[in-house]
Amino acid sequence: MTHSIPDTMQDASAETGDGYREQHEDVRAELDRILAARTAASFDSSLAYCSRSGDPRVPWLEPDVNDHIGELAANGVRKIVIAPIGFVSDHMEVAFDLDIEALETARDHGIRAVRAGTASVRPAFVSGLVDMILERAARERGEAAEAPTVGALGAFPDVAPPGSCRMRHGEVTGVPVLAGDED
Repeated sequence: MTHSIPDTMQDASAETGDGYREQHEDVRAELDRILAARTAASFDSSLAYCSRSGDPRVPWLEPDVNDHIGELAANGVRKIVIAPIGFVSDHMEVAFDLDIEALETARDHGIRAVRAGTASVRPAFVSGLVDMILERAARERGEAAEAPTVGALGAFPDVAPPGSCRMRHGEVTGVPVLAGDED
């Protein structure tokens, strides 16, 4: 489960490589792989989105977590774990969208649901952030620094490649998405 974004933002994020949706699908698949390796069980996770806002006429990434829970129930699923992979910490948006709305939707559909915690300040997460900062600092000093990754996708570039500007309604705005002045 991750935060939804407008379809135009998804399209812009995929202009120069794997986009927002693909990144989250990669995280989801990697979690399935890790869990299967640790438990010798198979996992069949799926990605859903929450926190859609704004003009209802603007299309956003779907399925909405509550709609998805209904689809799972219709397909006979009776137990789920809601894992907020797109959120670093618990905050009111996560608490309301997941702990109140999604868990209520699950109950209404006869599904037993629990919500996994966010990364928050868990040592492995914080250590990973420190490693990323040290890698970037080394590259800024001109040193070769490996950017280890897991999953099918590689590390994102430190500088935005040409063509990676934000788009609004399908038109490039010229505002860079990442650091750099390539466009």
